[in-house]
Amino acid sequence: MNRACLIFVVGLLLVAVGCGGGQGEAEEPGRVVVSDTDIEILGDVVFEPDSDVIERGADTLRAVADTLKGNPDIEVLALETLSSSVELSRRRCGVAGQAMCDAGVAPDRLRCAPLVGTDAMEFVIVRRSGEQENSYELKMEPLACE
Repeated sequence: MNRACLIFVVGLLLVAVGCGGGQGEAEEPGRVVVSDTDIEILGDVVFEPDSDVIERGADTLRAVADTLKGNPDIEVLALETLSSSVELSRRRCGVAGQAMCDAGVAPDRLRCAPLVGTDAMEFVIVRRSGEQENSYELKMEPLACE
C-alpha cells in the first residue's frame, strides 16, 4: 500500500529545508509540502516484502532529515513503522533511523514506534521545544545509531 508519510505539527513551522517548488507541480520523491498544521512528505518509504531492506524511499528519509535539521524546535520525532510483526517493524525503524542519523539527525531526536498492521511508515512529531515528555513518548523506544 502506498501512503504518503506525514509529520503532524502542533504549530506553525517557520522553516522546512528540502521543500520543492510551488504548488501544482508533479509529486517528486522527497518533496516536502508545509502548511500551518502539518508537513506532508510526497513519497513513500517502501521496504522489500518481509524484510528491513529499503526498496525505495531514501529521498523521503533525506527530506525528513533535512526538515528536522532545519527545525531544531522539533525535539522528538517518532518513526511509526507497521508490518506483519513487531520485530520486523522494529528492524525497519532501526534501518530508517540509521539513514536519518547518516543524514545528520541526532539519534536522541528519534524514537521508534513499532506496530503491527498493513505495511506503512509515518513520521509523527512527539515533542517540540519547551514541551514536557508525554505519555506517548514514554511508550516509544529510543533509537541508537552507529
